[in-house]
Order: sequence, then structure tokens, then C-alpha cells
Amino acid sequence: DEASKLSELGIYACDEGVAVSFGKGKTFFLHEVFFVTKDFLSENLTKALLNTKSIATFDIKRCYDYIGEYRPAMFDCEILAYLIDPLKGDYNSADVAERYISRYTKPYKEAVNDKIYYSCLCAENAILCKDVLLSEVKKLGMDKLFFDIEMPLSFVLYSMEKEGVLVDKKALEVYSDRLSTSIDKLEK
Repeated sequence: DEASKLSELGIYACDEGVAVSFGKGKTFFLHEVFFVTKDFLSENLTKALLNTKSIATFDIKRCYDYIGEYRPAMFDCEILAYLIDPLKGDYNSADVAERYISRYTKPYKEAVNDKIYYSCLCAENAILCKDVLLSEVKKLGMDKLFFDIEMPLSFVLYSMEKEGVLVDKKALEVYSDRLSTSIDKLEK
């Protein structure tokens, strides 16, 4: 019941479990082990987080297995950082935290080797960076793009990656042939 009173938290998932952060120094890791399965964690986290005002993460597609479908209270700091600086190319939590909140941690290349540490770092950085990143996105006038397109699209992409998509093989072959013909004409 305490979880339903939460105003915000950070979350990050890896193949060993999920990290949850309530703020700096208040982060823990829920390890998938024995009876604590991904399904068990998912069922209980989804229920607990339903009334949470804000859920922040880096790479939200990793977290949907644990937190359920997209809701407007979810924020992907990786997408926010991308909208602010789309040419940067890499938006890992250590770099984003260093750039936007002057938080220095283990370098990404060191941290990523320890999945539990890195997951906790991402969850904590997400909750600490979210407001700063969101403020920057609003200043740039891209908050509508973030809320109305990018975040809902993240769940669609997650679903496509998880379930796959049905492809009309014959139509793709016909299109490929037309494209090859057009390329050949352009090259001549």
C-alpha cells in the first residue's frame, strides 16, 4: 500500500531483475531468483505502480515487462536527452547525469559490466535527471512531441519487438524488384 502513495520513482530492468529508486541513495535491486520470477515481479510491480505519479527510466522498452503498458506518468530520460541533443548519438545514464546534473559516477564502460550496479545507477539517475531534462524539452517546445508521440510510440515499438510483425513477403519482393530497377536507371 505504501507504493500506491509514491509520487515518483526511477526504474531500470536488466536480464537479472529490476532496479527501483526512490531518490539518491534510496535504490534497491529486485533479483529474479527462485520463486521471484519475472512474472512475479511484473505482476506485483505493475499493481504497486498504478497510482505512482511519475516513473522515470532510461530505455523504457527494457522496463515494460515489469511495469505494464505505457501510461502518461512514464518518462524515458533517454528519449528526453535525444530530443534535447539529437546529434549526440549516445544517451547512457552516466553521460546524461554528468552532463545535465553534474553527477559523476563510474564511467559507462566500467559500470555496464556490473549489471546490478548499472541497473541501480540507471534507476537512480533517471529519477534525478527527469525534471531537468523535461524542463529543457519544454524550453525547446518539444514537450508535445515527447508526450503525444515519442512515449506512446515506445510501447508500440516494444510490442513489435516482442511479438514481431506480419510481413507480406510477395509484396516486399515486388517492391524490391521495383526499387532495384529504379536504382539501375539512376546509376546509368
